[in-house]
Amino acid sequence: MNYPKKEKTINILFYIAYSLEIFYWMFSNVNSFTYLRVVAIKLAYFLLIVCFIFNMRKNFIKDYIFIGICILISYISMKVSESNSILLIILFLIGMKELKFDKILKFDFFLKIAFIVCVILLYEFGLTENYYMHRADGTVRSSMGFAHPNIFGTYIFLLCCEYVYINYKNMKLYNYIIILLFSLLINYFCDSRTAQIGIVALLILVYLYNKGLVDKILKIKIIASIIKYQFVILTIISYLLGILYINENRSTIQINNMVSNRIKMIATFIEEYDLNLFGNDLELLGTKAASEERRIAKVLDNSYIKIILQYGILVYLILAFLFSKGIGKAQQEKNNILVILLSLFCVYGMMENVLILLQYNVFLLYFSKILYNKKGEENN
Repeated sequence: MNYPKKEKTINILFYIAYSLEIFYWMFSNVNSFTYLRVVAIKLAYFLLIVCFIFNMRKNFIKDYIFIGICILISYISMKVSESNSILLIILFLIGMKELKFDKILKFDFFLKIAFIVCVILLYEFGLTENYYMHRADGTVRSSMGFAHPNIFGTYIFLLCCEYVYINYKNMKLYNYIIILLFSLLINYFCDSRTAQIGIVALLILVYLYNKGLVDKILKIKIIASIIKYQFVILTIISYLLGILYINENRSTIQINNMVSNRIKMIATFIEEYDLNLFGNDLELLGTKAASEERRIAKVLDNSYIKIILQYGILVYLILAFLFSKGIGKAQQEKNNILVILLSLFCVYGMMENVLILLQYNVFLLYFSKILYNKKGEENN
């Protein structure tokens, strides 16, 4: 497609804004980059607003109304929760109007590889902080220059998902071996169990996809419906687990012990904060900060409960709409490899707060199709 000169300029600005956003988050543990990161995120905001103004000039009235409502709700939620994650997602979805998701995903793949290598090099040269965690069995976990070992594991898991999306049509034995080696890399350095399980599940699902079994399963209406609405279903399951833990259900307590007290933290936050329209300013304390301050960590790893408590009911409804419509659109386009990857992230979101954070989940950008009702596109 030949874009007019102005549209090409806007697309370049979008790529710059996206790079600055990813830089801001991936180098968050490099103290010497603190000022540079602040400048980067402010410039990213400015460029996104430019993209927003340009793209909104050619929209229909219904687009103005829906996007305007999303921005207003996200802005109010940002003020209440003191987190800009949702507003950034909406701005990025608006900004990529003329861009294809596949191109951005490939760009993100190579960008994150470059940034991960840079962070690890900074760590090796002693220019970034490293965080070590010790398991009860004596295993030492390294964050590899990131703020937490699970962050490094999540980035590797994301790269594996992107690698599959780029290469799934030509997956050979060596492609599976490469992904398996990534899993071993995680095990050796940071021992992030969630990421390792995610990668194994990815390998199994891709194998089943290439054998044609996934396509057959997704043709079953009830399964297709469950997958389409899994964002809501997994929220209900998460909330019920928290309630069961509060009521001292034995099975739930046993599951909680297996998942490193994640259900206990769901219960803690459910009891402490009320549901409201625009969210809450959650009092959080990460494991690294808690260790340094000799306090008990207060984290909420479950993406669904964090969304509804921190950002509020209205933001939750917007995201539930985007996920159900987005997965439904992928199903309609018969892009089942994308359905698999979105589903993996939805399940991953039960264990880690990654589902709606753009630095971890580039697949969110596919939902731009919902805002603009874009036609299907061929990946690869």
